[in-house]
Amino acid sequence: MKSSLSRRENEVLELIAVGYSTKDIANEFCRSERTIVNTIQNIYNKLEIRRSLNALTAWYYCTKFHLEIDGIPLKSRIIAIGFFLLILPNTLNLEDKELLMKRLSRRGNTKREFALITV
Repeated sequence: MKSSLSRRENEVLELIAVGYSTKDIANEFCRSERTIVNTIQNIYNKLEIRRSLNALTAWYYCTKFHLEIDGIPLKSRIIAIGFFLLILPNTLNLEDKELLMKRLSRRGNTKREFALITV
């Protein structure tokens, strides 16, 4: 790491690596999305990583688990894709839960309307 990250930058980086969107992170910290985007830009600059969430996620997990990346682009891409595939099911699962909750809330409203009509 070229420059140390602040506590907040580390927290944002961890949430990005887990699969949170910038909107989710902004809600988590009660900040605007633009503030979170600026924080992510600062992380890219401090770590000297190209502007890619996959590369950032790969860097996070490689640092966390003390894995070596010796700068070979193909190796970096493979590692980034591997970590992306690890978090993809979790991300899809969260989206599925949100869609399910929306559908259930709509169904509940429909049943109440139907009950009002039949009564």
